[in-house]
Amino acid sequence: MLRDDARRVVVGAITASRIAVPAGRLMVPGTDGDPGAGARTSWSTSSDLGPRLAVLAHWDAQGRFGESARQTALGLREAGFEVLVASTADVEHADLVADVGDDAVAVLSRPNVGYDFGSWAAGIDALRAADAHPERLVLLNSSMYGPVTPLGAMLDRLWATGADVMGATESREFRPHLQSWFLAFSQRAWDSERFASYWRRIRPANDKWGTILAHEQRWATDLALPGTPPAVAVSARTLGTRRNPLTFTWREVVLAGVPFVKRSLFFDNYDHVVLNGWQGFLAEHAPAYDVGIVERDLERLRGGAT
Repeated sequence: MLRDDARRVVVGAITASRIAVPAGRLMVPGTDGDPGAGARTSWSTSSDLGPRLAVLAHWDAQGRFGESARQTALGLREAGFEVLVASTADVEHADLVADVGDDAVAVLSRPNVGYDFGSWAAGIDALRAADAHPERLVLLNSSMYGPVTPLGAMLDRLWATGADVMGATESREFRPHLQSWFLAFSQRAWDSERFASYWRRIRPANDKWGTILAHEQRWATDLALPGTPPAVAVSARTLGTRRNPLTFTWREVVLAGVPFVKRSLFFDNYDHVVLNGWQGFLAEHAPAYDVGIVERDLERLRGGAT
C-alpha cells in the first residue's frame, strides 16, 4: 500500500494529466453547468448590505449548521462582516435557514457540486444580484475550527499590505500557491472585470483533485491585478515547510497569527499528525476559545475524540 504522502502525489499527477487545464481556463473538461443552478437564497433583512461581506462555504455530513460553523460565522461578524452562508448540505432549504438563524444575513442552498469554489461563485452571484458593493470581501469554508483568537488582527495585517488578492496561508505542495480555504479581496478586485470573469467561468470539477489543480493551485495568479501581487498572512517560508502547513505545522500556523485549525486533522488525519496535547496548546495560546466546540463536534460526527 502506498504511503499517504506518496498516494497524494500519484493521485495529483494522474488527475493533472487527465484534466489538463489550459492557462486562463477555469472549466474542467467533462463538466458543465452553472454552480448556482438550483440555488435558493433567503435574506434576513431588506436593508442595504454593508462594506464588509463574507461568503462562508458550508457542508456538513449530518446536514447541520453545527457549532463549529456557527463559531466561524460569529468570528466573521465580530470582525465586522456580514455573512452569507452558501451550503451544499443535504437538507431542506427552510430547515437550513432555521438552523442558521441570525448567524448570517443570507442563506443560500445549492446542489452538492463544485466544492467550495462552486459555493463561492454562487454566493458572489447572489451578492451581485443584491447590488452589493463590498470594500472588503472574505471567502472562507467550514473546514476549519476557529477563529480561536479574534480574526480582526489577521485581517488588519492583510489589508495593511495594500494587496487586492490575499490569502491566509501558503503551501509549496505541487507548486507554491496561496491556499484557498481563506481568500480575501479588496474593493478594486471586486470591481474589476478580471474578478467578475473568473467567477462567471467557474464550472464544477469532476472531483476534489480536479478542483485543487484547476483552482487551488492557481486562483491567486488568475485573479491578481496588474501591479499588485497577492499577499499572504503567513508564508510557507516563514513556517519552514514544503508541505501543507495547515497539516504539518498547524501549531506554528496558530502561533504566527492565523487563528484556525484544520478539522480534518481530528477526523481523517491521513498523515498521522500527532495531536497529543492539542487541548493544552489551545488553552495556553487561545485561552478564550472553547475547546469543547471541537470535542462536541467530534462526539456528534464520529462518536468522540481520541
